[in-house]
Amino acid sequence: MLSTRLKSSLAYGRPTASAINKAIEEKRQAQKNRQILAKASIKDILSSLIGSDDADEDYDLKKFDPTPYYANPKAYEKLPYFYRHFMGEQIRDKTKKKWKLLTDLIQQIDSAKDSERQAFTMEQNPLDNRKIGVPPDLPFRYPSVLKSTNPDKEMVIERFPSLDSRSFGKKRLEQYQRDRNMNPYNRFLIATLVILTVLGFRKDRRVNLSGKVPVYGWDEEEKERKEEERRRENDELSLKLRDAIRRR
Repeated sequence: MLSTRLKSSLAYGRPTASAINKAIEEKRQAQKNRQILAKASIKDILSSLIGSDDADEDYDLKKFDPTPYYANPKAYEKLPYFYRHFMGEQIRDKTKKKWKLLTDLIQQIDSAKDSERQAFTMEQNPLDNRKIGVPPDLPFRYPSVLKSTNPDKEMVIERFPSLDSRSFGKKRLEQYQRDRNMNPYNRFLIATLVILTVLGFRKDRRVNLSGKVPVYGWDEEEKERKEEERRRENDELSLKLRDAIRRR
């Protein structure tokens, strides 16, 4: 009896890590199978429309070499859709791996030696690093000068000064300076709102501490005017009622 309960509890208990990983792998494999079927269906449709003589050779991805198109991104735009889709899927698969350095990823994409930054198109701007040995496409200026290329145990390492991320790059620096240089009209409006808020807060605090509501002249005049209008309406109604009684 105890063994059957134990088996049932294990059968209907929480899933283990291996079971979860197995389910995830099965789901990924099913997605890959659906993609393969979709590609095959597209291939069949295109081959039926264009012709089946050279279709297998044109759409055979095994003979397709994407290396020249990685080196020349402009040629990528002229590729057919299935080739571009294949290259996109290839890059997605590579980026899902555990990359320790960006150079590993670029070495996988472009196998040429010393080509870590060939894909970057640099433009001349005042934020570029001009120092030798420093990549010019870093998003900030090189913060310090190396004390020594051969440090020893007694050398003190100091933390670099903190950098504002909003000032990284030419466009971000322009936007940051534009935000800091606020419009004078906006400054005046903000200062006025702050002063009115402080005065209102002080007034409310004074009323709460004293327990007396301040009396305003315009408020009293408004109350008297409304009271006078109400009294006049009551007099008119009483006169109309008296005339109606006399007529009877």
